[in-house]
Amino acid sequence: MKRSFEYLAGITPRRSYEIETAAPLYKHVNSTQPAAVLGLTNIFGIAIFDISGDECIAAYHNGAFYDHAHRHAIHYSSAGRPFIKKGNGRYYLDQFTRAA
Repeated sequence: MKRSFEYLAGITPRRSYEIETAAPLYKHVNSTQPAAVLGLTNIFGIAIFDISGDECIAAYHNGAFYDHAHRHAIHYSSAGRPFIKKGNGRYYLDQFTRAA
């Protein structure tokens, strides 16, 4: 999300995102290739599609399609490792495998 004065002061009526998509997120993730993936089990995992600034788009993959696509803020641990919070988990970005 953009950290402008209007956003921090609470003046803007709606949230502004750094990553804009032409289609809704569920269509966007099912029509593009992920940038990085993290396998949680042999058929279930998390895919990251776009990373821009302190925001990314991530979705679960169940072997057939992508589900629960959302924009996530990128947080940093006290050691400086970037991570996202999805569900009840904390997933570090250095554990993801780049899918080029």
